[in-house]
Amino acid sequence: MYYVLTCKDRVRLPAQYFSMKLEDSLTQILREKYERRIDKDSGISLAVWNAKPDGDGIVIPGDNAAYYDVSFDVLSYQPQVNEIIESSVSELVEFGIFTSLGPLEGLVHLSQMANDFLTYNKYRLSA
Repeated sequence: MYYVLTCKDRVRLPAQYFSMKLEDSLTQILREKYERRIDKDSGISLAVWNAKPDGDGIVIPGDNAAYYDVSFDVLSYQPQVNEIIESSVSELVEFGIFTSLGPLEGLVHLSQMANDFLTYNKYRLSA
């Protein structure tokens, strides 16, 4: 199931990003940090957007960066137990099928498809 989460984090903004718009630079750093990551509680983070700083940044002497408390939105995918997902088969192999499960591709083993004995003939053409 897909979720839109609102998150908060403290972001270190290096000096090379000072020439960009603040929201764009914060969004770029948050995308590098969060997108394509898997978390036990929130699932797979797919996209980050709408980064808004919560107040002014903090500059620490000797550090070539500014720190911002940021609120942002994350699109995440977390499969649920017994969730029914309609998908298409991407590949058929001797031991099962590969199919898409949201943003993932997964294996469905032969033992999970049927209790009967199944055979696979890769040379037979289907009409």
